[in-house]
Amino acid sequence: MNDTEQIAHVRVLEDDSYETQPLLDHLHGVAEMAQSYAERITDYPELGEIGYLLGLLHDLGKYQEGFQRYIRQQSGLDPTLNGWRTPHSPAGARYAYDLKQVGGNQQLIKILSLCIGAHHRGLYDDSEWRGQVVRSSDTERAVANLVKGLKLEVSQLEELLHKASLDKATKAWNKIDEDDYQLLIRMLFSCLVDADFLDTERFMSPDKSLARQSAKASLEQMQVQLEEYVSHFNREGRINEARAAFLDQCRNHGRTAQRKIYSLTLPTGAGKTVSSMMWALEHAIAQGCERIIYVIPYTSIITQTAQTFREIFGVDQVLEHHSDVDVKERPDEAMEYTKLMTENWDVPLIVTTNVQFFESLYAHRVSRCRKLHNICNSVVVFDEVQMFPPRLLNPILRVVESLHYAFRVEPLFCTATLPVFDKDILSDSKRIGHEFFFLEESIQEVVPYDVERFAPFDKVRYYWDPLRLSTEELAERLAQHESFLCIVNSRNDAARLYTALQAQDKSGDGLIHLSRRMCSAHIQERIEEIRRRLKAGESVRVVSTQLVEAGVDLDFPVVYRAMAGLDSVMQAAGRCNREGRMAEPGEVYIFSLTDGTKALGEMSWAQGALEDLLDRLAEQGAPQREEIEHYYEAFYNDVDCFDNRMTRREDKRISKLLWDVDDDRCEELRFDYETASEYFKYIEDQSTSIVVPYDKAGKAIIKKLQSNIPLTRQEYRQMNRLTISLYENDCLTLGSSISVSESGIAYLTDDKLYSTKTGIQIIDQTSTFMTA
Repeated sequence: MNDTEQIAHVRVLEDDSYETQPLLDHLHGVAEMAQSYAERITDYPELGEIGYLLGLLHDLGKYQEGFQRYIRQQSGLDPTLNGWRTPHSPAGARYAYDLKQVGGNQQLIKILSLCIGAHHRGLYDDSEWRGQVVRSSDTERAVANLVKGLKLEVSQLEELLHKASLDKATKAWNKIDEDDYQLLIRMLFSCLVDADFLDTERFMSPDKSLARQSAKASLEQMQVQLEEYVSHFNREGRINEARAAFLDQCRNHGRTAQRKIYSLTLPTGAGKTVSSMMWALEHAIAQGCERIIYVIPYTSIITQTAQTFREIFGVDQVLEHHSDVDVKERPDEAMEYTKLMTENWDVPLIVTTNVQFFESLYAHRVSRCRKLHNICNSVVVFDEVQMFPPRLLNPILRVVESLHYAFRVEPLFCTATLPVFDKDILSDSKRIGHEFFFLEESIQEVVPYDVERFAPFDKVRYYWDPLRLSTEELAERLAQHESFLCIVNSRNDAARLYTALQAQDKSGDGLIHLSRRMCSAHIQERIEEIRRRLKAGESVRVVSTQLVEAGVDLDFPVVYRAMAGLDSVMQAAGRCNREGRMAEPGEVYIFSLTDGTKALGEMSWAQGALEDLLDRLAEQGAPQREEIEHYYEAFYNDVDCFDNRMTRREDKRISKLLWDVDDDRCEELRFDYETASEYFKYIEDQSTSIVVPYDKAGKAIIKKLQSNIPLTRQEYRQMNRLTISLYENDCLTLGSSISVSESGIAYLTDDKLYSTKTGIQIIDQTSTFMTA
């Protein structure tokens, strides 16, 4: 290397010598990779030109003398230099904003500047971008410095620029709807940052780059594996015949279906997981999609779904991306590969959460946005869509529609109670901020309702006249059943009911409590215990919050459900006589606790909508499509805002930040990405995460935290499954029993305050202390 060579990165070799990556090599490598990504995100491969220019220009700021001195001094390549930290992104962004020789319209030039300026710090709010890039005198001086440093390689760069032009991209851009602009910028940004990371990794960490190349099954290979798996299914008996028929319908429909938005509304116990995968694989292959993404509400459901897919396709072909990935008996190499794949989702099958999926699509930070371009050209299965939070329905439905129309995503909504996402149900509403963004395209059924096929799954009898009982009265009634599942609406209600049942039967045999006062590892072990007891025919009496309501395969003879929404009641009913083995239908009762936690907000609206429907339901069993639609119309008419929040004191609507409201925001690309990211929180959680001393692993981690001993990578991963979330009042109640380590991790100090039966011990609002 000579002293005048412009470098991007420096790597220290095993013999303590140095290897440098020429800056122009890095720019060209990122440009080619970003171009290949951008060509595939829409139906317009011409947009690859934007990707190429983004890669070619993104690190131009590194041509500043200050940066070149800094990287040599900091890396140890030349420690004698007086280096100084030199931000390079704003300089490159301003250089791109002033470009003339690449043609194209001013909107595309602004996209170059927006993405280049953000490729380290994350996407800006429009005013911040203008302040940092367009109007900053510091940035002007930095551009002058990069131009000086560029002189030695200007001819090579101009040659590469000569190959690039935005003329073709301009024609494609003009065909894109303005409502899709904000997401297209995110996708192009994703193409750039992923290419930048990968090219840097290829030079700096070749072993890691090589590990990323592990063999991945094709969708066609996965299709063969799935057919082999289902070939062993039992097709005898009415229920199995119906399941087989649904599977066949999904297979045939997936092969021939056009690009539309579809739903799969199979009854509980009909084999939805495997049937939806059959449709997804067939449809993905027929439409030339690159991957399948399963988006699921709860980590507890993911665990079960991912396990099914691992049985079908093998452990290495299923990427779980969520906070509760179980690391037990998984070697570090496997976890390292999983970590690499979660960075950019470059695998054929991903199982993730609503939180991870939607918050990434509204994120501004580089790490969350990196994977977005790999969502394009995929089949996305949204499981249990009735659980989309109403306060975020507008931004959720907007992004699903945009993904479908502009980014070649094939959505499949799975649920037994499909909400009215495609109907203008609030057209008469006069309330400001109460507008409902409904899907322009009608949702199409994969398996239309058929009386004969669905009849075998009518396995329960609903009692629609709600029981009004105190906690003690409910406990007395439940005690008459040998086995039952009772679902209540709050942790406090679960605690009181469990205590009342425990008082009636001191042995506590088969009595199990489930709530988020227990950590994930604890909950999963209890669910496995429930399954074991049910399979053995033993008595099992479960008091739970709604965490078992969707996607957890349990089978009870009788289910009690506290008054909630119709969707919740029907989900609870799915845990009753699930396999249809009982001679008589299972029984589902609705009740109201006279001394229970008062419902507020969404739960209150859901209860009111069901109460309005009870007279219509009294004369029949399971609700039909007409009653389900009626329920959602009533429910949505009570929701105060579908776009985060709008009150007299604050306006936190996301639409006004990313789409036109009263001005030309979309046309001028004036998007406030960072603020939108702050506003879009899938779970409105004012809680604090606390590590609890559950089992040996939890106690060992807390012991280390108390002694300020650093945790291992495996312990950090385990810690996600050993935490609970506590509200502020709960933290105040526990007081000095909660400590915070030097690294900022909160943990429970008193082992006695965590019960192996019921989780963390807190005096609830009625001053009833839970005993172990």
